Amino acid sequence: MGTFHLYTLARGAARLGFTRVHSVHLALQGETGTGLTLILPTCDPDDLDPEFFEGWLATIQGPAVTAAANDNDNDKHVFLLRVVLTYRAFATQHPSLTIEKYHKFTLMFVVSSLALDSDDDAAHDLAVIDDWMTENIPLWI
Repeated sequence: MGTFHLYTLARGAARLGFTRVHSVHLALQGETGTGLTLILPTCDPDDLDPEFFEGWLATIQGPAVTAAANDNDNDKHVFLLRVVLTYRAFATQHPSLTIEKYHKFTLMFVVSSLALDSDDDAAHDLAVIDDWMTENIPLWI
């Protein structure tokens, strides 16, 4: 079964909270070494390109994720899909989503990535983010 890892390449002042962390890496590592890494942006949502996330949707449904996830119940696929659809909803500036929700969404990834080592299993942190998405981002978006 694949393992999620969450990390950032931020160093120094960014790790101390004095400057912005510009991206977070969400990696899905399979048992056989196969994997996928998504670089999650933390920029202003006005700078997000909705078309960019369309490519992610195709990737998530492709063989790389299937091989890395190796999960019979599709939990990892569903989580990745939900993350990408949430980003796309923010990128399209869906009227039911606020800038505060976007900041909370990206901040959860940033805080977790700073708290975890790059080889730590991020399952617990990602479950918290998944719960937040379930409560705050309607599926119909």
